[in-house]
Amino acid sequence: MTVWAAEVQSNTSLIWKNLMDLIPIVKALTACDLKDGAHASFWHDSWTAHGPLIDFVGSEGPRMLGIHVNANVADAIR
Repeated sequence: MTVWAAEVQSNTSLIWKNLMDLIPIVKALTACDLKDGAHASFWHDSWTAHGPLIDFVGSEGPRMLGIHVNANVADAIR
């Protein structure tokens, strides 16, 4: 699991909840230098004009496309 897709649970500490609230801001301010795709997350990094694909297609995207939620770009396009 990646921190970008983590869900806040009822027993999550207040500090962690506050950090999780910052994820949308961090996502909006970051981009991915794709290079060979080996270090870029297919679903969670901003390597497309749409931003993170998981946000664009939704949480069912990995299952529907058969691309593991933790796949990198290089593995996904092989």
